[in-house]
Amino acid sequence: TGSVVYMGQLQPPRTNVFKVGDKVMVVGPSTHQGKNGQVLEVTGPPLDAVPRYIVEFSHNIRDRFFGFELRLLDDT
Repeated sequence: TGSVVYMGQLQPPRTNVFKVGDKVMVVGPSTHQGKNGQVLEVTGPPLDAVPRYIVEFSHNIRDRFFGFELRLLDDT
């Protein structure tokens, strides 16, 4: 089913907040705070409760973030 046991509690399968191709803004404390980028990859072990997101900015600059450090941008 994809569920895992964490700290003695059965947890539902992980769901990712962002997907590859999403346009995001960095809202957490970072040298990239306020910058827009695009999610290139979702990383972390398959059973990891906290996925990380590889985001690419202009000039092929990339960095890794937790979901709470990012905000999804509208495609409009």
